Amino acid sequence: MKRSEPLWVGLLLGIFGLVLFSRTLGYPMVFDDEIYLIGSPVFKSAENFASIFTNFKGVATMASRSGLEGDISTNFLMRPLTYLTFHWNYRLEGLNPRGYRLLNVVIHCANAFLVWRLAWLLLEGKRIQSAVKPAARALVPCLSALLFFVHPLQLESVVYIIQRATSLCAFFYLAAIVCHFEANNRSSPGWRITSVLSVLGAMFCKESAVTAPVLAVLLDVAAFGTGLRQAVWRARWLLLTLPILPLLLTAVSQAQTGGIAGKSVLNIAHSEGNSAYAFHYALTQPGVWLRYLGLLIWPESLNIDPDVPIVGKATDFRFWGAFLGIGLISGMVIFLRDRPRTRFAGEAAFLGLLWFALTVSPDSSLVPLPDFMAEHRSYLPSVGIFILGAALLCSLPMPPLMTTALGLALAGAFSIATFQRCTVWSSPELLWRDVCDKSPGKPRPWLNLGAAYFEAGKMEQSEATFLHSIEVTPTIPAFANLAFINLTRNLPERAYEFGCMGLKYRPSGYDSLLLTHLGDACVRLKRWQEAISVYREVLTLIPARLDIRFRLCDCLMETFNPAGVLEVLHAGTSFHPDSPELRAAIAKAEALQDRYKLRLGP
Repeated sequence: MKRSEPLWVGLLLGIFGLVLFSRTLGYPMVFDDEIYLIGSPVFKSAENFASIFTNFKGVATMASRSGLEGDISTNFLMRPLTYLTFHWNYRLEGLNPRGYRLLNVVIHCANAFLVWRLAWLLLEGKRIQSAVKPAARALVPCLSALLFFVHPLQLESVVYIIQRATSLCAFFYLAAIVCHFEANNRSSPGWRITSVLSVLGAMFCKESAVTAPVLAVLLDVAAFGTGLRQAVWRARWLLLTLPILPLLLTAVSQAQTGGIAGKSVLNIAHSEGNSAYAFHYALTQPGVWLRYLGLLIWPESLNIDPDVPIVGKATDFRFWGAFLGIGLISGMVIFLRDRPRTRFAGEAAFLGLLWFALTVSPDSSLVPLPDFMAEHRSYLPSVGIFILGAALLCSLPMPPLMTTALGLALAGAFSIATFQRCTVWSSPELLWRDVCDKSPGKPRPWLNLGAAYFEAGKMEQSEATFLHSIEVTPTIPAFANLAFINLTRNLPERAYEFGCMGLKYRPSGYDSLLLTHLGDACVRLKRWQEAISVYREVLTLIPARLDIRFRLCDCLMETFNPAGVLEVLHAGTSFHPDSPELRAAIAKAEALQDRYKLRLGP
């Protein structure tokens, strides 16, 4: 390899990245961006990063104490390096999406470069080197990197800002594997140290990096023919990092819930009340693996929120059919490896599928996540498939020039699809309309489309969309949003009706939202006692909500109960001991109580 080759590859990827993704830079933040970035106070303060070491429990409970989703703190603690980059973006440009997304594009370019280098190193392995044709040695790395870079399935990990966790983790993961093999080839302590630091970086970006040390060992054996004992010894410093993520996950679970049992730790990522959820999740994942492979081959009907049929029984044909499909693919690879004429394709296919299986398993196996499938989870696993695909393309009996033309044509088709798909992300309304067309039986897309209409000021369309979501599946968020829309339209009676209708679908993680809007409707209707009861229930769910305390106090004053006001305000000091607003309210309530006593006195 000439010294100038890496420079040219990096330069071309950078130029191509700006051309392909430049129009997405100003697109608004959407979906989880609004929860974990716009609505999160945790990553915006530099002090919270230092507090990870000095007040771990305080950071772990910061979001829930503020009335926000507890997962905001969980994400921050499990992915501190990712959130540190978000903090830098915030310091530079606030919440302007342009800088955030530009950095995402740069990371994607860097990942494509590392894919190129990884493929180059793998082709130097003893098991595959003798079967590689000279033309393939140059073409496979370039085509692997190009296909990885332009494939439309990667778009979610680039344009969706919060998924920087995925792309940044992939960067450090790829760097760790590349540096590990560079260290093996050159016996350089610098490469070895960089490899270990990269694994640590990947682990503090996203939890799926846990397989990196194991994959380094397996690739060393499978590609380079190294003995297992020697491969383990070479990767000993990487393997020492394996306990870090389980220990961190346990620490977060203990800080938030007090639970350190295996079930408590594994279920920290989701809030499903169904105890069988983890079992159903595991049974569904073989089919999800095949769906990822299918989308990588033919990226049709891409969907940010796919509707995945849940496999509920181990006897379900869908589970065994998917399992059989994976087995057939594995058998075909073994068959290709054993035949001299197809050995190159077989070895490349084996390495590619090994990479795919090891990198997809943390998100798509036994650890239950809130969603059964997500496009960004295929980002890092796709590396193996693109190396496999490039190798198969170079194995076809055709001249190198024709192989190059075919690869470029395929990359061109993917580029066009990616460019067209970018349009869907240009507004929340377009994005969720697209999802509703593809997942019409899932309530969440309709809820998000209704919210997008509301933000656009389309009240009637918003209400109609939320009503449709109830027809699909009645949910508390739908009733809560319907109540809020009608409060906004100054229709408190209608808001009250929707609030009461939603009560029968409790419990859920959104009970406090529904009750807040129901309490506000009661206030508008001057149903003070009912409002007091509802607001008290909200405070039992989220006692740190200072705004609800003030609303409850207003209702208590309407019923001439200043003693009750003081009781509510004093209870709030345990959650907000330094709040000047709360202290002022207490002083005002005490003065009012004194006047009330004087008025009732002799």
